[in-house]
Amino acid sequence: MATIKQVLSGRALIGAYRTTSKSGIQPDDAKLLSDLQALGFASFQDFFDQSELANWKELARCYTWEGTCDLCAGRQRGCCVESANFGWYTASKQRHEVEKVIGSVRQRIQSATVAHLDSLRSRANGYRIFYNWRHSPNHLPPNCAYRLVKLAEPSIDIYWNMSTSPDDSEHLGDD
Repeated sequence: MATIKQVLSGRALIGAYRTTSKSGIQPDDAKLLSDLQALGFASFQDFFDQSELANWKELARCYTWEGTCDLCAGRQRGCCVESANFGWYTASKQRHEVEKVIGSVRQRIQSATVAHLDSLRSRANGYRIFYNWRHSPNHLPPNCAYRLVKLAEPSIDIYWNMSTSPDDSEHLGDD
């Protein structure tokens, strides 16, 4: 796994590349790749995967869940179970099942590798809600029984190049 220093250096290179490109000058792709390789990344994809993994790990380090899932009790569906992307759970499932899954997600993220990125991006990841609901208070749907509690200040920009949903092509790093 890449170090935070490597990831931040790579992000600086990508940022400079994007700035140059936006100014109307065609930047040198081969030079960018060479610079990323000098930092220890095998390819563009390796860099972006390592950067995304760093975001997930930092998110899990800095935030935890608090509350008890009430399966959107009396509210229109779209709170914890569905918006946190635990779509395989239905109202007939027990709350403790949802609690068990959400409780284990943080530990899984912290021990993840690049090979786990598809799983981290999937609808099975409760932390996905952080990005899906980034414009809502506390990154949660209205009236959700859960809340995300900040444990520490992130040491990197955890929004860098993260899409707002698994199926969304908008990347925050491209703004």
